[in-house]
Amino acid sequence: MVHKSDHDAMIKRYLGRMSGMSTAMPMQFRAVYKDGSLRCMEALGGVIQFEGKPALFSYLRDVTERRRSEDRLEKINRCLLALGSDYQANVDSLVTLCGEIFGVDISLYSRREGSVIRRIGAWNYPEGMPECVPLDNSLCGLVFDQASEEYLYLRHLGGSELADRIPMIRLAGVETYCGHLVRIGSLKQGVLCVMSRRDIGFSEEDRRVFGIITSALGAEESRQRAQEDIRREKEFAESMIETAQAIVLILDTDGRIVFFNPYMEEISRYSLE
Repeated sequence: MVHKSDHDAMIKRYLGRMSGMSTAMPMQFRAVYKDGSLRCMEALGGVIQFEGKPALFSYLRDVTERRRSEDRLEKINRCLLALGSDYQANVDSLVTLCGEIFGVDISLYSRREGSVIRRIGAWNYPEGMPECVPLDNSLCGLVFDQASEEYLYLRHLGGSELADRIPMIRLAGVETYCGHLVRIGSLKQGVLCVMSRRDIGFSEEDRRVFGIITSALGAEESRQRAQEDIRREKEFAESMIETAQAIVLILDTDGRIVFFNPYMEEISRYSLE
């Protein structure tokens, strides 16, 4: 049955076709199935003669999954284009995007730090949960344990043996978990995951979408690491200048001293002021 919001447009399309109007492009509309589910349909057809009278021949196909894929890619593109220079803001945007796209209860990005995993960005994360947990007591730790797979999908967690070992499952009522590694090159840097309190399925397309978002997070981590390296190098160079037992001078293009280090000040008794 055609959804009531699209009924008038369908009638207009039908009358146009029957009056000879050319509409070669397919029309998309929403349909309500008998079980109450809403699907996206595509209609294409033309006028034929049936028992001596004009009739409309229509070819219908369900394009719900294709439409969902297009909508997802549009959301991902908008998010990526909106990313700026703020690392934390970018991480939060990507984690939120992941949660909204998959329609889950919780979305989380965690980074491995030695034997623990630290929460870096979260969406709808339960209050009172620790920022760091041991890898052995974390669902994300299971993703790191895999030898070759980048992706881990777990269902029916509430009644599993993992619920006795990993507190998050019972504390947040997690039934379904899906996590994907975030890498910097070959290095396993972190895990982007989603969790649901319902039993939900994840398709191969969902896995590809995960891959797109984790690649973006990997790029953010790589950029953040490069900035940290530059900061540390700058601090080291400044420390060397400040503590060096040698004269360090900086002159401008006119030969005027614009900087000298503490050692120069100590032995010359001069200051820049």
